[in-house]
Amino acid sequence: MKTLLITLFSALCFYSSSQTITDQMGGVDCNFTFTSNSYNLDVIKQTLLERPKAVSKSSALENESYGYAYAYTEWHLEFVSNTSIKSRERNMEEGRNRRQKYHLEFYNKTGDLLMETYISKDKLKLWQGKTGNGIIYTYSLDLINVPLILLDNVTNINIEYIK
Repeated sequence: MKTLLITLFSALCFYSSSQTITDQMGGVDCNFTFTSNSYNLDVIKQTLLERPKAVSKSSALENESYGYAYAYTEWHLEFVSNTSIKSRERNMEEGRNRRQKYHLEFYNKTGDLLMETYISKDKLKLWQGKTGNGIIYTYSLDLINVPLILLDNVTNINIEYIK
């Protein structure tokens, strides 16, 4: 009986320690192809994560005191790449709105455009790091304006930085 319990306990400990942090946080592995200005991004790993977001604000001005707070959930598509997102100049239509910094296009397996959108710079975070092979780029794309059901049919995501 002791041998069975020790074996079971050891197996559970091995299984729990073999999970990545992303797996333990409930991340879902993805298999999208990423491009930028017709260049393939060399993506090493990608995952879809749920992230809680809390916002609060208060003021203590005389006769105008207030305070509020709220929380919600965001979904982030995070990926690590050996190549960075490419940039391009604004076209005439994009010239009107200077706040939109990224252009996103979502394609299905036959190459049909399913959705096109623009997002502000704060919706796509970038971290750079160095490895023995060179620079790696880690991106976290906030999918707040993207219907998640659309991702079931997406095979390619094109991302461009707009100067």
